[in-house]
Amino acid sequence: MEKKETRDYILLIALSFFLSIFSFGSLVFTLPLLFLSTRYPRKATDTACVAVMVLTAGKQLFMSRDLLMNSLTYFFAGNNLFIPFSLILGAIVWVNTKGKECVKRLLLTMLPALILFLLFVGLYTIFPQTAETVKESYREIFVALFTQIFKMSTESISTMFDIVLELMLSIVLPLVFLNIVVVHYYFESFTHRLDESFDKKVISFNLPEVFIYFFLGLWTIMLFKRFVNIPMSVNVLLNNLTLTCTLFYGLQGFSILLYNLRRKGSAISGIKLMGLLIILMMLLPGINVILVLALIGVGVLNTWIELRKPF
Repeated sequence: MEKKETRDYILLIALSFFLSIFSFGSLVFTLPLLFLSTRYPRKATDTACVAVMVLTAGKQLFMSRDLLMNSLTYFFAGNNLFIPFSLILGAIVWVNTKGKECVKRLLLTMLPALILFLLFVGLYTIFPQTAETVKESYREIFVALFTQIFKMSTESISTMFDIVLELMLSIVLPLVFLNIVVVHYYFESFTHRLDESFDKKVISFNLPEVFIYFFLGLWTIMLFKRFVNIPMSVNVLLNNLTLTCTLFYGLQGFSILLYNLRRKGSAISGIKLMGLLIILMMLLPGINVILVLALIGVGVLNTWIELRKPF
């Protein structure tokens, strides 16, 4: 690489790492890494992604440098690194699967997150005492923080923690999925902004019919598990798989919505429609749930009724 290319390469790596430090930036920090793939070979992009992973891990360990002799420190660090590592590995997969069919590419991009998630579930299942210690450590922080904010009893805040913890553990993979979809869609929309065929690919997004069996099977298990006691690790895994599978149908519903808007003469682009839906969901509490359920319902219904009528 020439000097200018090397400088830009390093700057994009630094920008990605810098964004990962901040709350909002951590949602889009893989964008600079994805844009690297438009200017540099795949190996260079992969190297940049690994560099950001190393920097992120190094930052996490540096923040815990006084507690490195405590094995629990590495569990806490692992918890904090799960989402950024999942997103970076997802970016690597996305870049290296260019040209593959969209559904397959998206499934492969989610695979690193699923593997890491299974690894964590396995570790905490094998070491239940460690899992309990980590949980209680988070509880102490949660109680100390929110007791002062809400002026409630310690018992009430502790109960709230259990509810919040179960909710957060149940939506880890769906959150990773949503981030990947939004960020990667923005990246692809920008890089294909002059390519009319790109939106045609978006409006033709279609899950294979076999996917409905996974969807119905998972929701059937979710229904029946309410009547039996199952380990928390299995419950968390089922919740994540079911919600992620459901969001795939929400993505298909989005594709169908965009298709029908185009069929009726609207010139709105997919990225603008997604941005509009995100804004509506953020500004209209309650309506956001209806919008999500509607998109999912449309996506599922398309399995039996063709909702993409010819132009």
